[in-house]
Amino acid sequence: MKLNTDVFQRQFPLVKWFIYHLMYYRELHCQENTRFKTAFWAFTIDGHLLQATNYWCMVFGSHNNPTHWKHLAVGKENEDSLRQGFTKSVLALSGFTDEKWQNYWQEIVTFRNKYVSHRDKFTGPVPHFDQTLDVAYAYDRWVREVLFPGIWEEPPLKESAERAKEDVKVFVGEFLTGEKALHQGS
Repeated sequence: MKLNTDVFQRQFPLVKWFIYHLMYYRELHCQENTRFKTAFWAFTIDGHLLQATNYWCMVFGSHNNPTHWKHLAVGKENEDSLRQGFTKSVLALSGFTDEKWQNYWQEIVTFRNKYVSHRDKFTGPVPHFDQTLDVAYAYDRWVREVLFPGIWEEPPLKESAERAKEDVKVFVGEFLTGEKALHQGS
């Protein structure tokens, strides 16, 4: 199968950045109720979820986006094979049925369109992002095993997620230590 490596070079970092922002959101959100009770932290935490949503949708949302996963195929003859391979991978690794995938995809894209981007009277709850992470991990496995096997120096995205969580924990620990020292010195 012939692939557009230029699209991939722009696309893969977006998926990785999605994971980092989602992990930052989750880890900081856990701290919010106990340690960070200011508007600054609320906006910072929410900003990570909004950015994660944007990055996910750039690759998995709108088919018109030049970084959408379907644009990896070069030529019409490769599109069906690519679509089937990706869909099979996502369904297998996420536990979605085709119908559930379509419904979930629509939920995330609607959240992005009506709340993240346009604030267009969005009244629904914030979607759960566990499955967005599953889709990103399925994509990672798919590109590593099927599209570009054996060329990876980059660790798997699950490892990047763990690293992002640890980065936040270290930051929070250092921040709180510095905050205590600041208050003790005054």
